[in-house]
Amino acid sequence: MAMDVSIIDDLKKVESLRERWQQIYLLTPEVNFFVSWVWIYGYLKCQGDAGIPWFILAARPDSKADYVAFFPLNIFTKDDAELGLYNQLGMSGITDSHYPGFISIPDYESEAAVAFAAYLQNQEIWSVIELQHIQPNSSRWRYFLSHFPESQVKIVDARERIYKDELDEIDNSICPYVSLPSDWELYVQGLGASTRKNLRKKLKRLAEQWNSPDGCRIVYANAKNIEMAIDALLSLWQANWESRKGAHQCARIAESWRPLLRHCFEHDCLYLPLLHYGDRPVGAVAHFVDRSQKTLLSFISARDESFTEFPPGLILHAEAIRYAIEQGFETYDFLMGNEAYKYSFGVQERHVTTLLIHRKDWIYHDIVLNSRSIPEAVSIAEVYHREGELEEAKKRYQQILASAPGQPTVLYSLAVLLQRQRDYSAAEAQFQHLLKLQPENTEVWFSLGASISNRGSYPPLLRPISRL
Repeated sequence: MAMDVSIIDDLKKVESLRERWQQIYLLTPEVNFFVSWVWIYGYLKCQGDAGIPWFILAARPDSKADYVAFFPLNIFTKDDAELGLYNQLGMSGITDSHYPGFISIPDYESEAAVAFAAYLQNQEIWSVIELQHIQPNSSRWRYFLSHFPESQVKIVDARERIYKDELDEIDNSICPYVSLPSDWELYVQGLGASTRKNLRKKLKRLAEQWNSPDGCRIVYANAKNIEMAIDALLSLWQANWESRKGAHQCARIAESWRPLLRHCFEHDCLYLPLLHYGDRPVGAVAHFVDRSQKTLLSFISARDESFTEFPPGLILHAEAIRYAIEQGFETYDFLMGNEAYKYSFGVQERHVTTLLIHRKDWIYHDIVLNSRSIPEAVSIAEVYHREGELEEAKKRYQQILASAPGQPTVLYSLAVLLQRQRDYSAAEAQFQHLLKLQPENTEVWFSLGASISNRGSYPPLLRPISRL
């Protein structure tokens, strides 16, 4: 039986679905925090504030039944030098972790996967779907992918292109995690001899200095110091990465994290210890707490690279693992990347990949844009226009109008651009089209008159005006 699939694209509706979402989340196998209601709600709010369109596919057996599956998605407008604008769908909530994609009550998993695949193929406009950081052998993805026929799409595995960091020799398709025992001492005994000895020594020294005003201690984020803690974490992180990513890029990333960290703290799922040397923060690791899955996830780590008294990463990760064990958790997740330091903590590995689903031969046809993406598409075209790249701007304005005719702002911008290119006849055609939509727009009438004046050819009704 075909399932009923509806679109949710209103944040208030998402808020009202919290209880049902969490019920499904608890029943879905192989999930993690990044498809929980708390994370998705905060993520979608940030996406909306940034002007990135999103929607959720919601499936149920019929239009009167409760929802049994949710699939949150974003619509991105990509800009290619040759192709111009096109749309790529991506999964909402993505970060540096393996990603389950959609959640579903197990008894409905296959039906929901088929329904989602059918809806995306038949009801949504896109050129590419990107499935990031997935484990494609899981049952939900097998069901989903099997319903994209080879005659209509091409599926590409982008593992080699996306995950290899040649500079640091890091493979981000590997996601290390620790399976936690029930006792801290049991965990420490399971570490390698060298790590075990070093860890005990460092923790003992830390304990000896804890109450000294000039020594090291761990400070935990709480309601009184949360802003300071987030500021310290992000400042340290930016200092660590500015030389690699650039100051502007680092600042942009850090500011995108700030509201998510605050949101998770407000929902009691942020664990943020900081290593202080006196009053100076020298290390911090932000974790997300998933009590339902009994998992602590290490999200952002940063340190003061000039501080050598203690290794902040060793101390803070060890302390977080001890906290997780005390809470009865079963997993400490380092997320993506096989950095060497993670392996000293006794990790196992998950492996992920990214699949790209391309509509067959889409680059050889006129590209149609999703209506939800038009505001972002206009913004991209306007950048070209402001920077004087008129041919590039014109190409994108024309793409937008082919997908969504009758956009007044775009019609006017294209007409002005054509004037600058001295293509007055084409400019006047755009102004006249716009006047059919907005016959009392005096600015457009003035611009039309200016265009006619510039080419010196007046219709009979305008010739007397030209002599004034």
